[in-house]
Amino acid sequence: MSLYSAFSTLAYHAHTLFLFTKDDIKTTFVPIICFTLAAAPIHSISHALHAALWLWLHLLHFDVANQIHAVDEDAINKAHRPLPSKRIEPRAAIRLCWALIPICFGFSSLYSAQVLWASITFAALTFIYNELHIDAGFWLLRNVVNGLGFASFECGTTLLAGRSQEHLDSAAWLAIFHSASILATTIQVQDFKDVTGDARVGRATFPLVSELRARISVFVTVVPWSIVLAYVWKLDLLPALGFTALGVFLGARFLVLRCVEQDRKSYQIYNVRTLSSALYSLRPPDYSMRQVWLSCAHLLVGYWRYKTLGR
Repeated sequence: MSLYSAFSTLAYHAHTLFLFTKDDIKTTFVPIICFTLAAAPIHSISHALHAALWLWLHLLHFDVANQIHAVDEDAINKAHRPLPSKRIEPRAAIRLCWALIPICFGFSSLYSAQVLWASITFAALTFIYNELHIDAGFWLLRNVVNGLGFASFECGTTLLAGRSQEHLDSAAWLAIFHSASILATTIQVQDFKDVTGDARVGRATFPLVSELRARISVFVTVVPWSIVLAYVWKLDLLPALGFTALGVFLGARFLVLRCVEQDRKSYQIYNVRTLSSALYSLRPPDYSMRQVWLSCAHLLVGYWRYKTLGR
């Protein structure tokens, strides 16, 4: 095999791995990295890069495990993914999924026992979510598993990005607890825009179980969380009012604007689409989307650290 052929083959497989994670770069990878940079007392750029590699490797494991069970659905909605596009055979994807577990464990063990436990916890939650079909089951259990999964992500990356790979300070733990709790109680916002596809595959999401209650749940969770976070992280009056107003605006949108297209825009406000898009595409975000609720919630610990260090 020539050097060119070897390089082409390597590039092909690298691109296949990237395609497994492509859809989650903006919605999971960049948001968690931003959270980590806020939550950890950052030690160095090198530590941050190690955290990013650890996160991507674990995200790859989850995405491969998840997409193995969603080939038919992805063929309709996300045909660019490796399995529906035939870039990789199902058997090869299954082998890759199981091979990634010891790879993740081995990589994590290079750092500390605490990072390894974050990896083990995430692998267990990935198995529960996909192999036990939690993603298609009762919405509340799905929310809780999602919240715990994000907490595992955030714990591992924050340990790697910070000064100590064996210890998180109380502010970091509190930020991770808030993040997991917020996601467990509000992540149903992502399901409104996907009701057509979810109904087709029989997924019991909250909007499909009870649309009105699901919409009310957004308002009665996002608004209190906005008030609580503003208080806990000691926001000044104007930032606190702005963050709470954003939460009220978001909750009201889900109550009043109920078509799929509006739900998609509401989810973009909830999630971190603007900041993620700017970093991912190297383009400035749209002015109308510069403030997004979840990104603000995740960055408040950084605001608190900045104020504390400034005193």
